[in-house]
Amino acid sequence: MIKNSDKLKFVEPILAQWLRAFEKDYNYELTTKGVNIIVTEGIRDLETQKKYLATGKSKTLKSKHLKNKNGLSQAIDIAFEVNGRIDWNNLT
Repeated sequence: MIKNSDKLKFVEPILAQWLRAFEKDYNYELTTKGVNIIVTEGIRDLETQKKYLATGKSKTLKSKHLKNKNGLSQAIDIAFEVNGRIDWNNLT
């Protein structure tokens, strides 16, 4: 299951399609292991990007998360939730 899928409406359609295809291909394997896909971020505004740069979460102000000429993001961040928690260190 994809959590926070509402964030996909502000990303390039090809990215949303890719993530949904990934979910479809691996849904049984993931769900039987208690894993959910979480969209942690799609589009972000310039102020957020500046904050991420200042705190070291990003290295640029030219992030693909910022609006492109179509008003959409060209990037998504995802994580895998295992049994209700995101474990950034052990995703096996």
